[in-house]
Amino acid sequence: MQPAFTPTFTNFNQQIILVSCAVSSCHAPPAGPAVGNLDLKTSPYAALLGADGGGVPATDIGEPYNYTYNGMLLVKPGDPANSLLYQKLAAGLGAASECVQTPTGACQYGQHMPNVAGEVLGASYVEAVREWIADGAKNN
Repeated sequence: MQPAFTPTFTNFNQQIILVSCAVSSCHAPPAGPAVGNLDLKTSPYAALLGADGGGVPATDIGEPYNYTYNGMLLVKPGDPANSLLYQKLAAGLGAASECVQTPTGACQYGQHMPNVAGEVLGASYVEAVREWIADGAKNN
């Protein structure tokens, strides 16, 4: 599948994070426990990959969601399938996605993101993020 944009962090930030994630009710300051304490507005690259770009462990989320991520990284450079960010984006693609599915067919890591008024990213946008992660998730 052809990605919706050239898979760079700059494009990902401009075309997805700033318009669908770093909004007031989601991953903007002060991002609380219900959204994994993940502030994607202040410094999105560092929030996802840390200062060294090696990845940041996903924070388990308590009530009412109760998701345990078992030390999974938000973004694991070179490995989209083991990156929580990719799992959350791919979950919106349903049965055609690569999300890790439970026996009931739901995605193991919870509802898809972004989840603004039921918004689902198109497959070509998810593919761009997958390619960015697969290529090492560089800050470019």
